[in-house]
Amino acid sequence: MLNEHSLANWYHVLVVMQCREASMLPRTDAGVISALTALVIDDDDGVRRLIEQRLGDAGMATASARNGADALALLRAMHADVIVLDLVMPVMDGREFLRELRARGDTTPVLVLAVDPEHGGEPELGAAMLKPFDPDGLVLRVQQLALNR
Repeated sequence: MLNEHSLANWYHVLVVMQCREASMLPRTDAGVISALTALVIDDDDGVRRLIEQRLGDAGMATASARNGADALALLRAMHADVIVLDLVMPVMDGREFLRELRARGDTTPVLVLAVDPEHGGEPELGAAMLKPFDPDGLVLRVQQLALNR
C-alpha cells in the first residue's frame, strides 16, 4: 500500500530519471517535497541560485532550468505551482517558452523577471517584476501567484 512517504519517494525517482542535471531537481532545504513547487528559469547561475535559496527558505520546493527548452522538458517530468521566468536567455527565451507553455494548455502562473521596465507593461506576459528585485518581495509575489491559482 502506498502512503505519503512512498509517494514522495516515487516522485523523486521519477524526476531523477527524467532530469539531466541534479541541480534541476525539486528540493527544499529539508530535502522533502513541500506543498508548493516553483520552477525557476534563468540563465544567470547566481540569480537562479538566489531565487531558489530564498524560495526554499520560505518552505517551497524548487526546480530550475537555464533556458526555456530545458524548462519545457523538465515540466514533462514534474508539476510546478508557479514559474519564475527570465525573458532574455539563450536557446529559448522567456517569450518563446511562455508561448509554447500556453500552447500546451498549461495555465501555471508565471512571474516574469525583466530588466526593461517596458516588459512589465505587456499584458500577455502576466505578472512581472523588474531586475534588480527585492528578494523578499519576490518570495511574496511567487507565493501569492501560487496560492491564487
